[in-house]
Amino acid sequence: MVKTLLVSQLLPLSAGLAVRLRRPNLAHRLKKLCEILSNTILLITLVLVLVVYYRVLLGIRFIAFAAMLSLCLASLAVGWVSGGPDPRTRKAVALTTSFRNAGVGMVIATGSFARTPVLSAVVAYTLVFAVGTVVPALWWGKRASVN
Repeated sequence: MVKTLLVSQLLPLSAGLAVRLRRPNLAHRLKKLCEILSNTILLITLVLVLVVYYRVLLGIRFIAFAAMLSLCLASLAVGWVSGGPDPRTRKAVALTTSFRNAGVGMVIATGSFARTPVLSAVVAYTLVFAVGTVVPALWWGKRASVN
């Protein structure tokens, strides 16, 4: 589990920070490519999760999805309020707060709780929070490009 987290999260973050520190111009040029790559991987992952776990997701009650969405909205609100006066920082903190640790939860659930209801709940939580953070991010991005 630690190896997966190091390879999937710490290594890319460290590499990005090192490039930004040593070669800021290169980092600036690579930013758009990395954003596209990251979004593509996220989309592929979401599709694969839906394909692999669709039967499990069908078994989860509507009230559970409503509770997860409520938690997501509350997390967005807490992040927004905690983000300070700068609107850009507020948006970043809101999105980070709402989706924080979903990937880590998936790694732990698949590694330690495969074929249990825990994995089903974490998969559903991750999907709800992914959609719950992508929608405001897209909305904020669209509003920023119009202004």
